[in-house]
Amino acid sequence: MIYGLRQLWPVAEGLVSLFIAYVVTAALSYLVARATWHLVERRAQDLAHRLTSAGSDRSTLQPAITATAAGMR
Repeated sequence: MIYGLRQLWPVAEGLVSLFIAYVVTAALSYLVARATWHLVERRAQDLAHRLTSAGSDRSTLQPAITATAAGMR
């Protein structure tokens, strides 16, 4: 198993390897956080658009909220 890991991660052992692993992990975390932020922002804009397009008619407001909540599941 160790041999297989060294083939996949052919970096020197020690602090350099730990630093590279940290940088890769931080970069992946950043990319996932940005992607998640964009998805949340898009859903929030969609909800805001539905709520503002519903206008003052209360009968269309509840279905818009229910439809958006169902889409988030």
